Amino acid sequence: MRFDLFRSEQVNQERKPTPPWVRHGALRVADSGRRLEFMDGTGFFWLGDTPWSLVELSPTLIDTYLADRASRGFTVIHMNATNFGRANFAGEFPFAGEGPPWSTATLNAPYWQHVDMIVERAAQHGLYVLLLALWGHHAHFPYPSFWKQPIGHYIGEFFHNPATENERFGTLLGARYRHAPNMIWCAAGEYHNPYNDVPMAAEHRTRLEQIALSIRRGDQGCHLMSIHPMAYKSSSDDFHDAPWLDFNMIQTHKRTDYIDHLLIDDWYRAPTKPTLLVEGRYEQPGSDNSWLQRYQAYWAVLHGSLGYGYGHELLWRLADETGHTGCLVPELLASSGARSMAHLAGLIAQLPGGNHVPAPDLIMLNWRGSDAGSPLGAVPGLVCAVSNRQRDWVLIYSTCGHGFEVRLDLLAKGVLNAYWYNPRTGSWHCDGAESPVRRPFATQIRCGGACAPCFFAPPGVPAADNDWVLLLAAAL
Repeated sequence: MRFDLFRSEQVNQERKPTPPWVRHGALRVADSGRRLEFMDGTGFFWLGDTPWSLVELSPTLIDTYLADRASRGFTVIHMNATNFGRANFAGEFPFAGEGPPWSTATLNAPYWQHVDMIVERAAQHGLYVLLLALWGHHAHFPYPSFWKQPIGHYIGEFFHNPATENERFGTLLGARYRHAPNMIWCAAGEYHNPYNDVPMAAEHRTRLEQIALSIRRGDQGCHLMSIHPMAYKSSSDDFHDAPWLDFNMIQTHKRTDYIDHLLIDDWYRAPTKPTLLVEGRYEQPGSDNSWLQRYQAYWAVLHGSLGYGYGHELLWRLADETGHTGCLVPELLASSGARSMAHLAGLIAQLPGGNHVPAPDLIMLNWRGSDAGSPLGAVPGLVCAVSNRQRDWVLIYSTCGHGFEVRLDLLAKGVLNAYWYNPRTGSWHCDGAESPVRRPFATQIRCGGACAPCFFAPPGVPAADNDWVLLLAAAL
């Protein structure tokens, strides 16, 4: 197998920009332990999309999908390498022979050639691939196996003898993609399965460790690795001290109120490791729920997440509204939630400096009420803030456009300007008009020392879908 297309001189530079790993070097955990960065110190913002069943698309549709995601500012594609035990677009399964479960971890060549193609083409678009080896119950499942309908997922161990074959599979997988510069490993998805609500059995943990350690052995430590937890949990609960775990993942699923709690808990754990909200509540078809995607993403990033994993209910399994899989619906690619993610990526790229730090102490007046009458259910009103360590700038997100007071005395001594950013449009707001050009609505705001708090009221009336971002920063 060859990965010549990963070399920069082989990429068609006329069609696609130079990949970030060519410009900046490989990904690593920053010395601060709070973020990911490239070898030259440039920060990396993780904006992920979650097409777990990407292998079910044909090569032509995969090109369409990857080009779209690259154009919208996504940086990482989350995919399940073994597709929940399902076949790929051509009817091929991940392992040779009859299964699941399979007798051995012998890779089925046609299936993995398709995965190779996805990884290579993602690289040509400058995209990283979070390659998830298997789901937790595929590593160990002490009950009779079955197929989960109607989505057709296999629930059970992948191998008749997981004690030996899990390790063999991990080693083969790690070695296969050792030279792919756009690889990030996820040892398992929802790894607690089937121990969702009780402590994991020792055997289950052993099987998961086998997968992670064998991937690292085959990969020879060339790429970063994490593991994907169940809903409302963090990988730090079980594996924070594991030497193979480079960064933590949290999943909040339908409970958005877990975002700040899980991230704050991980922020204060020792040793220091970055955390990613890898999976929240998916965007739903047939309605505009982009606000839900926006506030999940902003809450995550402003509470210390190294990025955000966006997902759509139909795109994660590449299905249409009739349930037919292996298809790519163009309207879903351009959903309102996905467009909002591009605005977030654009804003983060404009922030001065790196090493962002949650700054809840800067907010004096905060509103975290709810409106049970909303069609989305309880409407949160959280206001959250992030700054750099020097505190010479601060970014504040108001979920519903509620006003808030900022502790100017806790900012670095100096003079800052104030800017409103509309996360729904990606534009800057000043004097009732929007523009792609950043213009301050207030200037010469004195900070530091004994400066009094300042109240800021976002444009409009506080309500669901009226979220706003305030940037206090020096004129640039």
